[in-house]
Amino acid sequence: MRSVIYARTTATGRGGDALLEADLAVCRRYAQEQAIDVAEELVDRGHAHHERDAFARLRARAAAGEIDLVLVRNMHAVAPGLLEFTDVVRTLGAHGAKIKMVERMPWMKEIAEGE
Repeated sequence: MRSVIYARTTATGRGGDALLEADLAVCRRYAQEQAIDVAEELVDRGHAHHERDAFARLRARAAAGEIDLVLVRNMHAVAPGLLEFTDVVRTLGAHGAKIKMVERMPWMKEIAEGE
């Protein structure tokens, strides 16, 4: 399986670097626990839909059949909201790539558990 980790932050400076490192660390730990061999880490820094070169590469590589699994800490790495996230999941899925959120957002847990 060809797997990558994707992380993104809109924060700048040391705060943004710390957020990225935390996201990467969570994904790395998950990959290690699940014995997933990660070929590459793709990282974007910038505002919501700007400066997302790594995400564009990820989509192109998925379309070319080069990626099977994308690990992200949560959905906000790839999209600002649930509808946009669903579109990304469908688009990548059409090329055989899956997205795995290694951490659920608190509200997702409530929905899943019926709270």
